[in-house]
Amino acid sequence: MCFHIHSGFEDSVAGKSNWNAYEGSSEKVLTKEELAAKNKAEDEAAAARRAASAKKMAEERKKAGM
Repeated sequence: MCFHIHSGFEDSVAGKSNWNAYEGSSEKVLTKEELAAKNKAEDEAAAARRAASAKKMAEERKKAGM
C-alpha cells in the first residue's frame, strides 16, 4: 500500500482560521427599516459622487475645447 499525504487548504493556517471572526461578525442584523435607510443613504452618496464626477468631466471637456 502506498499512502500519500497531501497538504491542502484544510491543513493551512487560512483553512484553520475563522475568517468570520474578522470579517463583519460584529455587524448587527439590520431590521427591514434599518436596511432600507442604509441602502437609501448609500444610493444618495453614490448619486452625489456621480454628479460631482459628471460636473468635473464637463469642466474638463470645456477646458479642452470639446
